[in-house]
Amino acid sequence: MIKRTYDIHLKKDQACILFCLGDVGYGGDRCDIKALESDIRYLVAKKKLGYQLRIAGLGDWCAFMSPTERAALVATKGGKGMYDATLAIFDEAMKERCDTWLKVVEPLRGDFLGTVHGHHLYEFTGHGKGCEKL
Repeated sequence: MIKRTYDIHLKKDQACILFCLGDVGYGGDRCDIKALESDIRYLVAKKKLGYQLRIAGLGDWCAFMSPTERAALVATKGGKGMYDATLAIFDEAMKERCDTWLKVVEPLRGDFLGTVHGHHLYEFTGHGKGCEKL
């Protein structure tokens, strides 16, 4: 569902910071973890000073598979996919990455306007535990 407008109620003399968070690739080699931690520290400090935060989540937060990698995964064994036990290993690894990401952004809980997903995503197979919280 797309929400076109957001009401932001500020107290007198209160400022609001609109911050875009996306394309982090958390857990992958392209993730600049120091910059991410710095951004989160900055936002938390501003929040403690009374600023109202609103964050637009712009997807590709975790380093999941690209569309090409997902297609290759499905194409294994002549298009029959992987064994259930192998899929469970992928599910558990991706869930662990999601859980770690949620801990990283926990200080910003309640400050997100919403989010969209990018193209680096993982479709949980149901053979392991999923990441519904993300």
